[in-house]
Amino acid sequence: MLKTHVRQVQAVTLVDLSGKITLGSGDKVLHQIIDGLLVDGARKILLHVAGVEFIDSTGLGELVGGLRTVEGMGGALGLVCPEGRVYNSLSLAKLLPVFQVFSNEEEALTAFGGGASSAAAEVLYEKVDNIAVITLNRPRRFNALTRFMLEELRNAFATAGHDAAIRAIVLTGAGRAFCFGADAEELKSGETLGEALGLFQEVVRGMGSIGRPVIAAVNGFATGAGFDLALAADLRVVADRAKLSSAFVRFGLVPDGGSSLTLQRLVGRGRAYELMATGRVLDAEEARQWGIANRVLPAAEVVPAARLWATELARGPRRALARLKQLLDENVAADLPAALEVEARNQVACLKDAEFREGLEAYLAKREPDFLRH
Repeated sequence: MLKTHVRQVQAVTLVDLSGKITLGSGDKVLHQIIDGLLVDGARKILLHVAGVEFIDSTGLGELVGGLRTVEGMGGALGLVCPEGRVYNSLSLAKLLPVFQVFSNEEEALTAFGGGASSAAAEVLYEKVDNIAVITLNRPRRFNALTRFMLEELRNAFATAGHDAAIRAIVLTGAGRAFCFGADAEELKSGETLGEALGLFQEVVRGMGSIGRPVIAAVNGFATGAGFDLALAADLRVVADRAKLSSAFVRFGLVPDGGSSLTLQRLVGRGRAYELMATGRVLDAEEARQWGIANRVLPAAEVVPAARLWATELARGPRRALARLKQLLDENVAADLPAALEVEARNQVACLKDAEFREGLEAYLAKREPDFLRH
């Protein structure tokens, strides 16, 4: 059985393959994989084949033609084959001219990304089955946000939003910090502050409107704009070493990433004012007690736990969860009659949906619902 694992690094789609592939008219699995990626918008595709056993067959013409369509659409197709790995397959030998062949992923990404390797990306995007993992990747600067980084972050959420297969999202940071706020050097220069503010608010709006659960895996410091990013998520898994702070007041500033609303929802006006007016730093346990952290775990467990939680949510009723997110946002400042009206409108939509029928049938049949089919 062939297993696939799809990842995204900037504009490059990487597919880890393991198992057996029959090359020829007897098996169209490889052709279907490429076609599916093209439909999803992929144009630069790298196949990792270290764990693949190729089986020869006849009738390679259709497969070659299908693979050539990638070039015809202005794309590129590559194979990552570790040095020393020998494939005893005549069919593969005939296919190799269709591919660019690389000995390692770094070399392939450099070639496909115009000289930008995965290590150079300031925001990493990884697609794992039906969840997206977005990682802020400036660990030496504690993932402080630059204008360029905000563009990449906005684009990452847009990519997840446009991919119908994505049903939940994890946002985290590389290294010891989640996000230390805005980059101090850009703040000092002042040249792009207005543009950066607009981009930052686009990111926050995107997180709220995306219609999928967003989990912040807060692996370390979350300060200023980083605190706002964590609060913009629907759920927060926080490392026991993490420190959280609004921090804006220390610079003579006010919050600009929506936390004057999102923090107030979680902790109430009095505590929100306390944190924002003093710049007080919360440790992880205080954040849990105040209702900011849903879960507190050792740092090494934060991202795996967030991925697992996202996977569990991804198995839920997608449209009902999107409507739930909308309900919570619309009713935050509503009175009870208005809240009931919004709930009724969304409940009628849910009752007409195939997800409801699946949930009811599963309950009556005493089985787990399979919402992934809907």
